[in-house]
Order: sequence, then structure tokens, then C-alpha cells
Amino acid sequence: MSKIICLANQKGGVAKSTTAINMAAFLGLKDYKVLVIDFDPQGNASSFLGVNIDDPELKTSGNWITGESEFKETVIETKFKNLFIIPSNDVLKQAEIKIESDRIQSLKYLERKLAETKNEFEVIIIDTLPSFGTLFINALVASDYVIIPAKLETGSLFGVKNLIDNILKIESNFHSLEILGLLGTFYRAGVKECDKSFDELVTAFGDKVFETKINLTSKIAEAAGFGMPIGYYDTRNKGYEDYNSFVDEAIERLKIAKPVTACETVSHLPVGRQGAIDEVRK
Repeated sequence: MSKIICLANQKGGVAKSTTAINMAAFLGLKDYKVLVIDFDPQGNASSFLGVNIDDPELKTSGNWITGESEFKETVIETKFKNLFIIPSNDVLKQAEIKIESDRIQSLKYLERKLAETKNEFEVIIIDTLPSFGTLFINALVASDYVIIPAKLETGSLFGVKNLIDNILKIESNFHSLEILGLLGTFYRAGVKECDKSFDELVTAFGDKVFETKINLTSKIAEAAGFGMPIGYYDTRNKGYEDYNSFVDEAIERLKIAKPVTACETVSHLPVGRQGAIDEVRK
């Protein structure tokens, strides 16, 4: 049975999509079979994994959830190890309108679709749009766990508390939904605002906060610009270390068994942009 994880925050610019694709990539490198469902009409997760979201022939999560395409013709096997994606683009906005017209089942569309595929992958990661609406609720209802990326800045605690209140409402009306953890992002060592924000999260939520912080580094955004996760772009970067460490924490919390063929390290990966590109193109 797949572990279904929703990456959620009602605020944009917190590294939600970045975390989704990098978490998926490192899980794949550790020999877990992973599916990313891009459930944001902006399609950032899709673009970050090298998908051309402007392709008129592209089948997307919007087509799939409304039954306009089958799973097998929608899912894309990426160039990254064990990593698959159901991409997204503006079609999902049109799908949302169609979903909302079904007042009885409008919040369970994604849950029903995932029932068809959830045994094919060890982990399914859903990247959501940063607003509380029908698509967002669908993602929560379909998930077993939620990870909340929180930008380490003044005021982030207030936004996280609002999100958790909404998650608790979903849980009370549908099913048990575990908050796997809160992940501090955009950390800058030595910046008091970042340390204070992280301390506030720990005070409020205790061990639900991941020990790992994702440092602010240009290499993560640079990698996404080339359509690849940091794990395939620059193994010597702090962002690489951070996401690798975060994923190890997440695996421990998920209590998923280590694959028999799992690598102890991923230090064999190519270093640098050109090396990464050459490796992915093989």
C-alpha cells in the first residue's frame, strides 16, 4: 500500500513544489518507486522535472481526474531514477470547475482516482496549489500524511496555524490525516529572524518539526531551472545535503521498509550542471 503525502501550505513562495520534487528524487535514489502528482495549475513541479507543460498533446492531472485520460496515458516516467509524474497545467483549472459541479462527490475525486493506482508505487507525493479550495481539499482528503514547508521568516507561525486548523477540519469530516512534519525552508545561518522563526515552530509543534532546515542556496533554484532536482545537479551543495537529510528523517517517520537493493549512499551522482545533464540524457 502506497504512502500518500501531501505537500501543503496556503502561502506561496515557501519551497513547496521544490520540496515535492526533491523529496521524490531522493526517495527514488534510495530505491523507492515514487509518483509525483502535480495538483497545481501553475505546473511548477512538472516544469522542475523537465516536463513541457505547454505541449498541446500533454495529458495532465486535470484530464485524468475528470476521466478524460487514463492513468497509463497520463503518467510520465521521468529521466530520474524510480521517479514518475502526473503533470499539470492550466487544464486543471477547467477540471476544478467540472469537479465543483458535482456537489456530492466534489471533494473525493482524487481519492477515488488514486484507489486505482495506489499499489503501484511505494510513495505518492501530491504537490498542491497555495490556496484553500476544492483542489486543495481533494489533495488532503486523498492523503495519509501532510508535510508543511514553512519559510523561516517573521509571521510564518501564524500561517501554519491557520493551515493546521483547516487540516483538522478535513480530518474531522473525512479520515485520519497525520501531519508528518513541518519543514523549515529558506534558512540563512546567523540570521536572527530565521532562528527565531524556527524556534517558534518548535515551541508550538515540538518534535513535529523536522530537525533539518533547508538552507537558502541559489543552486536549488538553478537546478529547477534546468528541469532537475538538486540531487542530480550538484552533490557538493548544501541544498543537496539538506534535502538528503530531510528525506532520511521522513523515511524514519513514515516507517517504510528499506528496499532490498537500496544504496547506502548516493555519492556516486554526477557533480556539476554539465555532468548532471549528461547523466540524465543517457
